[in-house]
Amino acid sequence: MQKIHNNFNQLIMEELDKEISALLASMNQITLEEMSGIRLMNRLDTKYVASKKQLIALLKLVQDKYRVQETLGNRIIPYCTTYYDTSDHKMYLMHHNKRAGRCKVRVRT
Repeated sequence: MQKIHNNFNQLIMEELDKEISALLASMNQITLEEMSGIRLMNRLDTKYVASKKQLIALLKLVQDKYRVQETLGNRIIPYCTTYYDTSDHKMYLMHHNKRAGRCKVRVRT
């Protein structure tokens, strides 16, 4: 019974992934050259955790207002981020304590 449940969940996730891909494909593209002209270093980021269903709803709301960057024909690019810190976690603590003017060292692959 657990295997049937897992297979069903996998099918649902695959369908949601297809819908997300279709929505992203329907959006206008922004080129890397256009992105290089946008100042990204002086920005305020707010991050949210959302389900795939919530992402689909959000993409439907903004698909005519935002563009999607495409790299090598892909609009969904998985990556891994490695953060570096001091042995006493100074950079993390500055972030946690909301200190202005902090920095982070990371590598994305």
